[in-house]
Amino acid sequence: MRGETLARRGLLGDVLECVRDAGVKVVVDFRTADHNDRIARRCADVGIVYHHIPTDAKVTQPEELVKALPRLFEVLDGDGFYISCQQGLHRTDIALALYYYFHDDREVPEMVGHYKRGAFRCDDIGCRVNAMRPFFPEVDEELFYRRRDRFLSVNRANAVAHKDEEIAGAMRSGV
Repeated sequence: MRGETLARRGLLGDVLECVRDAGVKVVVDFRTADHNDRIARRCADVGIVYHHIPTDAKVTQPEELVKALPRLFEVLDGDGFYISCQQGLHRTDIALALYYYFHDDREVPEMVGHYKRGAFRCDDIGCRVNAMRPFFPEVDEELFYRRRDRFLSVNRANAVAHKDEEIAGAMRSGV
């Protein structure tokens, strides 16, 4: 489950119990400046494992992200996880992108947070992943970029499909 946001007050009430009852076993929180331990405590109260992996494009250096990847990948290899940041868009999508870059055998997910008016804004994802390249010398360079391009091309195609659906919907409604 890709979360909208952990900052919403609703998650601290009964909604978190509903999320748990729907099968979520683990919450991963990428928030930095707006992070506090309320959600960690609430997760513990309802029996959900909580991981805080602070991530911010302006603050978190690639070295720090690389150190956190094994823990993140372990969570994403499991079942029933909920990942989110402040708005559930960009950091969440970049985390998923990194996972799928390094797990080429998986189906590429849609990066909904990076769509804008039918275009897939991949610059920030591409830059973040490219910044990781030096930390993985064991991965063949051609393979690394082929995986990156596969991920980005699937999401660009999905963005175009969404734009086409928007246009068709607008035409049907007479807009």
